Amino acid sequence: MGTLTEIWNFITDNKTASIITLLSFILAIIAFFKKPKIVKEIIKETTKVIKKTKRAFSPTAEDCFNYGLKAEKQNNIKKAIKCYKKAIELKPDFAEACKNLGFIFSNETKYDEAIIYFKKLIVLNQYEDIVFHLGKAYYYLNKYDEAIIYLNKAIDFYHKTIKNYQKQMVGTDNENQKDIENYIKELKYCLARAYYYKGLLCFDNKDFNNALLCFQDAVRNDENYAEAHYEIGYLHCTEIPDFDKSEESFQKVLKCGNYKKANTNVHLGLLYYDDKYWFEDGIKNKNIKKKILEKFQV
Repeated sequence: MGTLTEIWNFITDNKTASIITLLSFILAIIAFFKKPKIVKEIIKETTKVIKKTKRAFSPTAEDCFNYGLKAEKQNNIKKAIKCYKKAIELKPDFAEACKNLGFIFSNETKYDEAIIYFKKLIVLNQYEDIVFHLGKAYYYLNKYDEAIIYLNKAIDFYHKTIKNYQKQMVGTDNENQKDIENYIKELKYCLARAYYYKGLLCFDNKDFNNALLCFQDAVRNDENYAEAHYEIGYLHCTEIPDFDKSEESFQKVLKCGNYKKANTNVHLGLLYYDDKYWFEDGIKNKNIKKKILEKFQV
């Protein structure tokens, strides 16, 4: 009877208890008076249902996190956010949930909210490279003082980590060397992005020389970084004139893919047309602009 009492207490204390649980309890009572031999089996099955019901309506932090992952894969972002927040509520030091929330808010350009969760990761001393995403978020909020601090930290972190991996390559076998080379390549990719955003920040502050240096550092670490090549080309045909270098950079943009292809072709067309650069929107002679657009098939 003690077990039956426990089952009844569960039903009365939990409004979310399933109908199956209640029916099983009723069947157990009936069986107790009519067929005592099957009471134990019914109670056993009822207990299993109770455990499942408790888990469904009282999920752990890990359960909530997994629900969030599933919702995110299904592009149900609203549900994913709710699940990740619940996971953090149940487990405040749940670093992975903080990371996922930060990236969701960052992708939705809700940078203020993204920063909250990125900073939690710093407090938890998890994901050291999160400083780059913090710097990027502050940049888009036009908070340049904070942005430069975190972008510099990211650049330092990537440089140090790359050097550590390069030291590990000495004396390692070929298979391990390939793995390390891949890690270094990934780190250089990230380092290039940190330099790029620092360059954008310098450009916005009209520090064009340092902006150029940053964009150059970006392409040194990722030679296929079209955005950085574009900014170099733009700087060399505006603030730091060097039309040969400008042409070279714009050609590299075209080789990298379709990034700003139309704008790049216009810049190249203007360079070729009169050996000087004019802003596309500032071209007063519509016939000249038309010829350029036709020639370079923009």
